[in-house]
Amino acid sequence: MSKTAVMKLPTIPAPEALVALADIEALESSITKQLVTVDDLDVLQLWRAQAAALATYLHGKQLHLPMLAVQRKIEARIGQVLGEPRNGGDKRRPHFPHVGSEISKNDRLRFRILARGLAGGLPDEEWRLGRDALLKLIHARFPVTPKTRNVPTVVKSDGRTYKPEAMRAEEIKRHAAEGMRAAQIGEAIGMSAERVRHLAKRADIVLADKAIGRPRRLDAMRILTETINGVDAYVSGLTMLDGVPLPEMPARDATELMQSIMRSINGLKKLRTRMEDSYARPISTATPIR
Repeated sequence: MSKTAVMKLPTIPAPEALVALADIEALESSITKQLVTVDDLDVLQLWRAQAAALATYLHGKQLHLPMLAVQRKIEARIGQVLGEPRNGGDKRRPHFPHVGSEISKNDRLRFRILARGLAGGLPDEEWRLGRDALLKLIHARFPVTPKTRNVPTVVKSDGRTYKPEAMRAEEIKRHAAEGMRAAQIGEAIGMSAERVRHLAKRADIVLADKAIGRPRRLDAMRILTETINGVDAYVSGLTMLDGVPLPEMPARDATELMQSIMRSINGLKKLRTRMEDSYARPISTATPIR
């Protein structure tokens, strides 16, 4: 499908605009039907960015889940268009799209996993899970069967045993389900920890090392910008309360809400102070926090 023929996502509505859940769900259904016809990565990347912006806006209105599902489905379609990597990796593939090479290696891996859920007909409500939970669900429901080679089991004179890779993968999977780490699995089956990790990665097996190993490096810029954008989206929705009396509620509930507001304000104060210290200049705001 050409770039000019595809549907454009709606722009972010004004803060005072009324948005109905039925409208968002209808948009989700329409985009889902069109996705299978789009094979242009430029268009899909544009859709993904637009869906993310719209989901951020709708988060403040508690209507973001359908757009979160749209974002994940678009990522899954990107994974389908990218296809499976060949020997030597994506960058060595002939005619690998330039846009695909601009997507990080980790994102390409995640998108390809999501593609299995899209091909398998995952229900709409399950696409509304967080990305990590969704990836885990797809791993469990649509496992990848490792390619097998007809290699016989061979026992060397020194006692070392050579088995087909698929057989080794099954052994690793069985021990991994018991919570064993790569080094423990290697000791149990007579293999180095590095070899265990290599085979586990090829067979799409999650080892305990990943859960209790070194923490993943945080993306400070992403955390900062998404937090600020999210707060801005929440606050922009408060203008709809202008001139409207607040609802009645028990004093205990009101107190808990006010305490939550104060925790958020204190957190924003600390963030502002850190930014002023880090960038060595005062930050001007239209409505300063007091």
